[in-house]
Amino acid sequence: MAATESPASAADATVPAFAPEPAPHASLRANALGLASSVTIGVASAAPAYSLAAVMGLLAASVGLHAPAAVLLAFIPMVCTAAAYNAFDRVAPDAGSVFTWLWRTIGPRSGWITGWALIVANVVVMASLGEIAGRYTFLLTDWDAAAGSLAAVTLVGIGWIAVVTAICYAGIHISARVQRGLLSLELLALAIFSVVALIRVLNGDAGAHAAAPQLAWFSPVGLGAHAALADGVLAALFIFWGWDTTATVAEETRDPGPTSGRAALLSTVILLAVFVLVVTTAQAFSGPGALAAHPSDALSAIATAVLGTTFGKLVVLAVLTSALASAQTSVLPAARTVMAIARSGAAPPAFARIHQRHQTPAVATLAVGLAGVILFVSLSVASKAVLSDSIAALGLVIAFYYGITNLACLIYFRHELLRDRRSLLTLGLVPLVGAGGLTWVFIRTAIDLSHPASSASHTAILGIGLPLVLAGAMLLIGLLLLTLTALRSLTFPRPRLADPA
Repeated sequence: MAATESPASAADATVPAFAPEPAPHASLRANALGLASSVTIGVASAAPAYSLAAVMGLLAASVGLHAPAAVLLAFIPMVCTAAAYNAFDRVAPDAGSVFTWLWRTIGPRSGWITGWALIVANVVVMASLGEIAGRYTFLLTDWDAAAGSLAAVTLVGIGWIAVVTAICYAGIHISARVQRGLLSLELLALAIFSVVALIRVLNGDAGAHAAAPQLAWFSPVGLGAHAALADGVLAALFIFWGWDTTATVAEETRDPGPTSGRAALLSTVILLAVFVLVVTTAQAFSGPGALAAHPSDALSAIATAVLGTTFGKLVVLAVLTSALASAQTSVLPAARTVMAIARSGAAPPAFARIHQRHQTPAVATLAVGLAGVILFVSLSVASKAVLSDSIAALGLVIAFYYGITNLACLIYFRHELLRDRRSLLTLGLVPLVGAGGLTWVFIRTAIDLSHPASSASHTAILGIGLPLVLAGAMLLIGLLLLTLTALRSLTFPRPRLADPA
């Protein structure tokens, strides 16, 4: 099929703020990842154990026994977004992913701010994961005093961020091997927890609040009031975030277009299976009340009851390995997006340099790791509550860049929609549902975060909750950088459209 005309007008094509980096002698390591490795990176990026530990209590408090149904509903906009990524990957696999796609589809400024949203989301979550990794390192050894020490947790957290940054610097093939090991430990621990919990429930050995799983738990009917439904779906939605790392390693993947697209879809499906299994067996064992009583770490709270004191450490280990794996896969997409921005001429060319031997974006990787350390230390010094507020603010940032990617898919493939029914479904209806669902999430999250009560630090600025202020600041900083670089449009050749699959 002939290429269609780029939406960007020729009049917008001017010289960029920075001269694009000349073709480097080294490039990213091509054909380093297969489908299995790419899926591993996508699943690990979502940090299943850590995400479940952080969200299960909130889910139980919002929707009670219908937590599995809330997870299923949250899956819908996620799989729609993964389908949009799949469509883009098939015609334009690129380490810049949303930055490059939005730049080509809507315009350079949209691409820049969307790429910035991805970068800042990963750097902020890296700071949180550093805190989790530091604290759980001590909890694993029952060193409770050190786990409660800000200085000790911060020092160890910095060390872990340095380690995962070094792994990313050393090469994508090394990163993939480490990911396989960490994710295997994590999923094994979650599987053991779930199987033992279910067996004890069915054997009547789980306590007075235990109940065998029921089909009604998986039905959205009975979720309750609109507010409860919204809170439950919002809580469930962002445990899926992270699978899109598969797109940023596309240039290092064998048969990058189809492989990266399939990896995105498979990652969301695997995450759904893991989340539904663990949420269902956990509430079957302890009931929603016990989970709601531990809003910040319900998984570890019931691990001892399920597995005993010694084997309960498996769940602590799962959360630690989950945090480390996710921290590593926070460096990967952020560094490659920085590299892609610099490669296009929209950032200093030094960030586009590829290490000759390791074939990684060396300067960008070190810069992202350093940014994570600086933010981690800054937020830790401010207070743990401010760190929590920054994580809450990510909901808006994530909904923004996922939602606009669905919209871009509709725009990019607009001439393909009426070609056949499959194209209308996969390139039209699916991204439309994703864009609509995430727009609702963005608005609902903004409303929730505007209330001072939403702030873990109980802080308000001009009467607005600190999480919403932080989310706005994250995006405004990107706009400020956009202005300071005097960014101008670049001309991208629109790729030929492959047959949607």
